[in-house]
Amino acid sequence: MVAALVTTPIWAGVQAQLLTVQTDRCETDDEVAIKDRMPIEQAALRFADDLRAAKVSEAYEQLTKDLKQAPAERFHEAVRPLAPYLRNLESLSVVHSYAVTSSGWKTDHTVSCSAVARGSTKELQDRVFVSARPVPKQVHFILEGKAPNNAVWFVLWLRPDPTDWKVQGFHVTATTIVGKSASDLVAMAREQHRKGHAFNAAVLLSGASELAYRGRYLELGTWREIQKELKDLPLPEELRGKPPFKWQFGTSSFRILTVRAVGVDGKLALLLSRETKSADDAKSVEDENRLLIQEFAKGHRDYVEVFDVIVVEAVELRNKKTFRTVEDTRKSP
Repeated sequence: MVAALVTTPIWAGVQAQLLTVQTDRCETDDEVAIKDRMPIEQAALRFADDLRAAKVSEAYEQLTKDLKQAPAERFHEAVRPLAPYLRNLESLSVVHSYAVTSSGWKTDHTVSCSAVARGSTKELQDRVFVSARPVPKQVHFILEGKAPNNAVWFVLWLRPDPTDWKVQGFHVTATTIVGKSASDLVAMAREQHRKGHAFNAAVLLSGASELAYRGRYLELGTWREIQKELKDLPLPEELRGKPPFKWQFGTSSFRILTVRAVGVDGKLALLLSRETKSADDAKSVEDENRLLIQEFAKGHRDYVEVFDVIVVEAVELRNKKTFRTVEDTRKSP
């Protein structure tokens, strides 16, 4: 509870201080009665299902008036890249909900909630931090759908607008890689760090950060913990600074755009995305990709402890063309 002092003019030029009390209450999951929760859940599921089915116009109509101030075309452009990831999702279900009741607020703010119903908030990992507008009621939802190589979560923020529940904000993200959660990757990163395998540890912890990120409007306490750990983690020379990275192997030079942990055919893979001037000559690009794999493996033989597959993706930025080379680590040098 936060108390803010506001000065108000009184007769004869005298000023008095009035105490404005700002309060928030956050109820997690079934702490809200099902009869009150169900209509809002249905609105959240309807929006997510429309996105999954590529019914973009229908989804747009479920946005608040605030969001509709931007042209519909911008919304279409924002959600179009999601289509390949959503079309194979199985049915969606509600994982968590965080219902915020507020009074006295005049500005946007952040509310701390218990991550699970009737749970502790003693540790950072036990909490969730959600955005709140200065309105009496709003609800954040996390919905889950399963895909072949990962689980995809929809993070939705709903509020009455003015009476129907509409979407104030949303984020779509993968939350597992081939069955491994952010917590799994953190544990693997710590083990690799203990062994002195700095490259593996950095890629795994960065992957954990991606999996734990829930967008601008909802932050897991776990994600905040991972950010602290990333800040303190010693980085290998290849990953220092900001991408693109320049990797030099003898006379061969590669401009590395992305280094990530990804899922490929049910296996944990290391993705190295590199820039190429042209992706038209398949043999030349394939040879360069395999050279990168060979040279990288010479200096990082320990990567096979973690990654089942290595993928080099050559990207022609001008025309957005890509050419991928996939190699099982058992065949790597």
